[in-house]
Amino acid sequence: MARTRPVPKETTPPMSEQDIIKKKKRERQNKATRECRERKQKAMEALEARKEKIERENKGIREQIAAIEKLMEWMQNAVNAAAAKNANVQPYNNVHHQGWTQA
Repeated sequence: MARTRPVPKETTPPMSEQDIIKKKKRERQNKATRECRERKQKAMEALEARKEKIERENKGIREQIAAIEKLMEWMQNAVNAAAAKNANVQPYNNVHHQGWTQA
């Protein structure tokens, strides 16, 4: 059996100084891009949380407005009913009381 020679591994030639500088620059750019995306994601999450909080507050305010409007309607109906009830009553007149004289 004949022995075969192992296939030599391909080796990359040593990097030039310029290639090293380019590689480091690319690594810095990749890191900066990744950090920027992370900051953007955190900012979006914060905005989403703020939006949800404001929506809950708005819902509560709308419910308060609806309750106040319902109360106002009830009060207006009570005032109207009292006014209608009192419309048939003679106005109070001091002259009808004994001992009182008209001035």
